[in-house]
Amino acid sequence: MATPRPVVLSAALILFACGRVQESSGEFSKGDPVALSAVRWQVVDSSSVGVWWDPMIDSATVYRVRVNRGADSVDIDDVIGPLPQIVAGDTVLGLRLRRKGSDADRELFRVVLPNRRLTTWPLPSDVFSNFADVSIAPDGEYIAYVADAGDAIPEARVRRFPGGPVVIRGPRAAGCECDVDLSHARWVSRDSFEIAVINQAAPGDKAPEWLLTAGHVNPARQHTIGLRDEPTWHEP
Repeated sequence: MATPRPVVLSAALILFACGRVQESSGEFSKGDPVALSAVRWQVVDSSSVGVWWDPMIDSATVYRVRVNRGADSVDIDDVIGPLPQIVAGDTVLGLRLRRKGSDADRELFRVVLPNRRLTTWPLPSDVFSNFADVSIAPDGEYIAYVADAGDAIPEARVRRFPGGPVVIRGPRAAGCECDVDLSHARWVSRDSFEIAVINQAAPGDKAPEWLLTAGHVNPARQHTIGLRDEPTWHEP
């Protein structure tokens, strides 16, 4: 790994402290706790890698994350964004790089303390190849993402974590110029989500530039609206 250095986190992170939920952004130096709970995790190192799941991307940042519970701890290598989250007080869920020789892919992971059990799963096979915002629900029950609905047509989907049935499916977008990831996904609350899917097959299309599918998973319901402007809540 590279020499430890401050890790720049450009999007808001959720910090659990004193029973309150706070939002913060900026720089976290090596060893700064990112979440305070029964289980906590912190970035202890980072580096850039030259292999990625998408040949359009030259490199990416990977993190070594230390998961603590009291005196017990375990390190997880090759963690990637969106950065991990704590579920049920004893479990950390996130994404990591899965190295395959000179190639690489992404995978979901779960680590539980105190037994230090690390479990990994491949991403659902329909995840759009260069889509970054594979977003895990706060309760760890679902994942929201943009799927390839066939012929490189993007579509919003929510699926049972890690590879269960699809419970929400948005409309098929008009298409995309997919050299750059312009779609976004996030969880607004424990069971409500927003997925913004790029909807422009070519410059000059009259269709709205994004389709925003929002809704809840319990019970499953959603609606979709067209957007002219890119959402501002995207985590790179």
